[in-house]
Amino acid sequence: MWFEALAHPPSRTIDLFEDGDGGINGAVFLAVDDDHAIIIGDTADGQNSEGWGMTFPLDGTSADIHYLEDIRLFGNAALLHGGKAVATFTQSAGVSVRTVAGALIDALPDEVEGQCLAGFGDVLLAGGGGDGALWIWALDTRQLLATVQTSPWKQQIVGIAWHPSGDWLVTTSQGDGVRLWSVAKLQATPHGAMVTPVSAYATDDNRMYYEPAFSSDGALVAVGCGNGDVLVFDFAPDQLRPRHRLSSGEDEVMTAAFHPTGRELVTGSRGRISVWDTITGALVTTREPADPDPRHEDEDFPPTQIAGIRFARGGALLVVARSSTVELWDLGSDSTPGR
Repeated sequence: MWFEALAHPPSRTIDLFEDGDGGINGAVFLAVDDDHAIIIGDTADGQNSEGWGMTFPLDGTSADIHYLEDIRLFGNAALLHGGKAVATFTQSAGVSVRTVAGALIDALPDEVEGQCLAGFGDVLLAGGGGDGALWIWALDTRQLLATVQTSPWKQQIVGIAWHPSGDWLVTTSQGDGVRLWSVAKLQATPHGAMVTPVSAYATDDNRMYYEPAFSSDGALVAVGCGNGDVLVFDFAPDQLRPRHRLSSGEDEVMTAAFHPTGRELVTGSRGRISVWDTITGALVTTREPADPDPRHEDEDFPPTQIAGIRFARGGALLVVARSSTVELWDLGSDSTPGR
């Protein structure tokens, strides 16, 4: 059973502070492909509203970290072109696609913001703005395929995810909850016009809904919440149907990832890694954080806080980004479900 590996220390740990410059004050986002990772976080001194990004190969060490400056804090990023390029949103350059070394590949129009970004292969890039705007950019033709307004209250879009088919998007926000969008409908909507989702889920307690995650077959969607719940939905065209409301017992759950089989869901909170059975909703196992690094103490970003959890290499690798370290578990080649 792959999750038995969590009973042991990580196979490797990359120390984000080993370079001596303080690294980042608190990681808030992680993205991976099979060979690379990118982390977004606060600045080392925490004195301004901008952030840092760092990219590194998953088989590398701290010496392989490449820093990206001026990242918009609390934004996220998308890895493109096999990890050779990254889309980011910065205060100075807006949304752009650059090589990991910083060379500009493409600059998107000034009208779009990228508080959250998600790539679909190397073909499409979707983004959500702080004012509720949602857009789709064609990477090959450099065209804005859609730009619409999703919220009458202009609620910031917090997270965005592509369905594996590329035909649907799921977004999350604090005021508007979890919403499903038809890509075809978005492209058919006049530029800047208001559009309604094809399906939506929200509660009346104004909770925060963090980044969504699809299972690899697109059948399930998971969203962590600011009250510690984890919501699991069944996906069907034009509909999100609630399956489970999982209670983590934590203050908030910021990240979730499905095992490639779809049988288990892994979530991360202020420190705990939890594994859930997606069929029954039962808690399978947990891993509590190790002792925090004394070099990194921050009330807003505790050193054990989990910024992101992702599977890579077909489920053979689990990547967990905390505020001060990246933990990697080699899970082996057997990606069959545990039960």
